Amino acid sequence: MKKVKRFFVLFLTASLLLLKGVWMSPVSAADVPANPLQKEGWILDRHDEFNGTSLDTSLWIPSYLSYRTTEERAAARYTFRDGCLVLRIDREQPTYYPGNAMKVSSIQTGQRDYLHKDDFNHSTPTKMNYTPKYGYFEIRAKTVNQTGYHCAFWTTGVRDTPTQEGEIDIMEQFGNARRNNFNLIKWDDPNLTDNGYAVTFSFDPSAEFHIYALEWDGTSIKFYVDNVLMRTVNQSPNYAAVFYLSIYENSGWTGTADTSSSLYPREFIIDYFRAYKKADSSSTIKYEAENLSRTLSSGITSDVWNDGASGGGWVKVNSNSVGDYVDFTVNVPAAGNYKVVTGYRSAPTRGIAQLSIGGTNHGSPIDMYQSSATFKEATTGNLYFGIVGNKTFRYRITGKNSNSSGYDMGIDYIKLVPSDAS
Repeated sequence: MKKVKRFFVLFLTASLLLLKGVWMSPVSAADVPANPLQKEGWILDRHDEFNGTSLDTSLWIPSYLSYRTTEERAAARYTFRDGCLVLRIDREQPTYYPGNAMKVSSIQTGQRDYLHKDDFNHSTPTKMNYTPKYGYFEIRAKTVNQTGYHCAFWTTGVRDTPTQEGEIDIMEQFGNARRNNFNLIKWDDPNLTDNGYAVTFSFDPSAEFHIYALEWDGTSIKFYVDNVLMRTVNQSPNYAAVFYLSIYENSGWTGTADTSSSLYPREFIIDYFRAYKKADSSSTIKYEAENLSRTLSSGITSDVWNDGASGGGWVKVNSNSVGDYVDFTVNVPAAGNYKVVTGYRSAPTRGIAQLSIGGTNHGSPIDMYQSSATFKEATTGNLYFGIVGNKTFRYRITGKNSNSSGYDMGIDYIKLVPSDAS
């Protein structure tokens, strides 16, 4: 099977290089702005804005299919700069295989033996950090535009069974001709048909940031560049997937790289990764507070804590007095009647907060005081949202319990519960 797959890679690559598609982009030598974090019609499921100084290992595994080679050769080279993840190819970096020129730096959201192709060096534990089935997935990135290199945002099936092996290449930018592949590759999935498509961008993807996205449901996959639909494929893997961000040197199909020492490091720069689930008016929608955009009133700060919260974190608002507030931007993806549930963390230092939406108070003031810290919920009555989109949910301090020693708030999540749902 190994020889068959390698032959197919060469065949597919040759076929793609014969295809010529040109998309005349209006963008020239200017970064495409980042999209808003909240997306109308979708629920933010997982994201990484890469604003810290360390990799989120609850999401990413910094090793490329490490069962196929040694841990040292599989390990990603990366750093953080200007709020971006920078995946690097370094001059002294070992090749992925002994005696093979390819180098790779890649991170992925899951791992297991034989996850993708059949080379084997050593066994690795199965670890699936984030493996969604269907949704909308997006990065904003800057690539390498040089012969012998390619950068990729792509998926493979989780391979719970041997046939769950379909690959989606959301962005596979290669060479020095501004070429990009949008691929569906069946591998061992008998329910899929290979579908490859190449375009030549009118812009230089290494000169500015652009947005690359996949919309994936049970019947189709759609590829987007800078929020413009580029390609629809009317078939779809019907199992969960692992996501990858990768940069390669001398992979064998993109030409021979110039490895002059002065040209290193080669970099794939990613501003963010975002994943969304489709929303509808019949399902409860839950937003983790730490994932929402927030604005604070003057003179106060906020922190994210991770001690026992529902989604791994909660927001502590360090409010000081009556009138202090925090605004969360919440997307209402579908019109309908909802109850708003606020998940909060009580403590001896908490104040009393009133929820307002669009300037109108809803529900009773929430007394977040308790002598010992615990997670609790407060629920409004039925609210009708007739206009979908982003709304401002404000929590404003109106006072404090007589036993409380402060005015701070602890917000864990916000849920929109359809009025006919429990």
